[in-house]
Amino acid sequence: MADSSQVVVDIEVLECEVCGPSEGSFGCKRPGDSLEGTIYVSAASVLEFTALEVSFKGLQSTLVQGYRMPNNAIIAYPPYRYPPVLTKATDLFLDVKYQAPLHSIGIRDQVGRLRVYSFPFSFVLPRGTEYPDQEKPQQCQVLPPSMNTSQSLRAASPSSFSVTYMLDATVRYRAEHSGDGAELRSAKATQIIDYLPYTDVFPPTPTDSVPDEFVLDATTLMSKYALGSRLGSLEITTREPLPLAYSSYSPTASTECILSVTARSLAMEIQRLGALSLEIQAGIRVKTFFSTEPIICLPKQTFLTQTACIRLHDEVINLGREKYTQLQWEYSASRGNDKPPAYADAVRNDSFSTTSTLSRSSVLGLWAHDSAVLSNNNSDGAWNVTVHIPIKPLTNLLPTFCSSLVARSYSVILRVRLAGVHAKKVDLEVPLQVVYLQSFQVAIATESGHCAGPDALLAQQEVLPAYSV
Repeated sequence: MADSSQVVVDIEVLECEVCGPSEGSFGCKRPGDSLEGTIYVSAASVLEFTALEVSFKGLQSTLVQGYRMPNNAIIAYPPYRYPPVLTKATDLFLDVKYQAPLHSIGIRDQVGRLRVYSFPFSFVLPRGTEYPDQEKPQQCQVLPPSMNTSQSLRAASPSSFSVTYMLDATVRYRAEHSGDGAELRSAKATQIIDYLPYTDVFPPTPTDSVPDEFVLDATTLMSKYALGSRLGSLEITTREPLPLAYSSYSPTASTECILSVTARSLAMEIQRLGALSLEIQAGIRVKTFFSTEPIICLPKQTFLTQTACIRLHDEVINLGREKYTQLQWEYSASRGNDKPPAYADAVRNDSFSTTSTLSRSSVLGLWAHDSAVLSNNNSDGAWNVTVHIPIKPLTNLLPTFCSSLVARSYSVILRVRLAGVHAKKVDLEVPLQVVYLQSFQVAIATESGHCAGPDALLAQQEVLPAYSV
């Protein structure tokens, strides 16, 4: 609500079956939803309006702390003797305006001494924007979700980042019968709108191009004791799991990370594998990149050492610790290990609605060859077992996205410890996509029209004009 010379503007957003929030909306406005309502203008005197404007805006804001060197260059992590410098950046990445016709304004019954005017507005929320040069990745062409995580940053850090959507209503007026030469005045109001996009499943992350970003496999040596004789080696491998996919059918999401374990051991020591167990600590790493300069591609951690304008806010969601016992091993005469299926193959053959079948005891029931194989095993063979690790966060996560100043990505981190033999712990990290899928029924519902019926529908093709940052 805003007040200008005793003129008050208020925004009322209509709620109904189409306008939401509906089941599966997660309490937010979604692409294709109708954002409708009424603007009310209260005044003690009779007004003559000259302009009625409503805007739906998206604003990104970042604040980054750096340090100024003697040559005036700004660096990210200097010695403490350099003075700190705060750099702020904003990007109005969405600004759709509706100029209401003056004849659409109506007069409600007076409330006390106030005369109340009103006029309707309506927007259809877009999915994203198009870039004429198509240089930006597809993930960067979807409107980002609402977010404001400055409160989660360390108290000692002044850095912050936010993505905010808002309705702005501005009216311009003068006193009735004051003449064309009378001074024009304006009053406005702003209302915050929570927005959550639908996102698609994108190809797997090319981990080969970012070798220092992820760890998909590791090898550790096994021995009887800390300084005991060597028993062999253990190779642990994983791959990018299926996306963590939310949809209108379920307010929660889950997937699983497949861990392939290959043991190579001397024949006389193979019997020790029966006593081997795994303890796996799993978590989801939440990486939020924010910058004071435009992000032109999906950010990587190596960017942090290449420029002083980008920062990384890091969080870890603990998924708990599981102990996997009674492992049953499958013997393979080949040298290769039994790697998990590639991400692309899994996408083709499996559904996104993956549900883990493991209980808390996590007892695996794979097959093993008879004891004759144990005694006849040679050094060229290997023993394999596959572990399915459930990934099911208790809180809803924002989708993976990148935008002009803020980007969000995820990874699964695994710490593997062995019991029954002495071996160093193994730490793995694999990419994870978080997506919000649009169901077929929701897609049809978005075409069913709007609630109140004003003629101010905008962005009906779910695509906005191109813009540059």
